[in-house]
Amino acid sequence: MWGWEIFQAFEKYTVPGDGEGHSSLNHVNKIPPPRRDNMESSWPAIALEYLCLPFSPTDFAPAR
Repeated sequence: MWGWEIFQAFEKYTVPGDGEGHSSLNHVNKIPPPRRDNMESSWPAIALEYLCLPFSPTDFAPAR
């Protein structure tokens, strides 16, 4: 499932060497992507919120 692959990529490329938190990336088209020394405060709220939807029950967010 593509949602799981996205989550694994977040863990692989945004977690710093000490394993604490996540960092933002300078260039997402490079492998490995160069990391920044910060994390956007909106990242957990926005990115992870939408990443949970593919794993939610189908009646959790009904189609309009």
